Amino acid sequence: MNKVIIILIITIGLSLYLLLKEDKPIGNIIPKQDELKIISPKDLEKVNGIINVKGYADEKFDLVELRIDLNEWKKLDGIKSWDYLLDASKLNKGTHTIYIKASNKDYNKVKAVRIIIE
Repeated sequence: MNKVIIILIITIGLSLYLLLKEDKPIGNIIPKQDELKIISPKDLEKVNGIINVKGYADEKFDLVELRIDLNEWKKLDGIKSWDYLLDASKLNKGTHTIYIKASNKDYNKVKAVRIIIE
């Protein structure tokens, strides 16, 4: 029980950190606002069944990846426009975090949204 509470606290803390942190310049590159955007689902949206996670990233990125909670990163097809069909019925009831990471050789950018499975 204590391990579950600790994992939940760490997951919530990491989610908040990623949502609230500011972009930092790396070298001579200063990331622009909204180079990576999650169009759907919306943060704290209640979902079930198969949902389409979709968004876009600036074409200067080489790779876009997705992960659910603290699971493995999965490479997505597309950069300027990407989507992923997520079977929410395979997730436990409660709140989960979808992370999207866009990267190139100079820096990464991560966005996240939380979904609620009832």
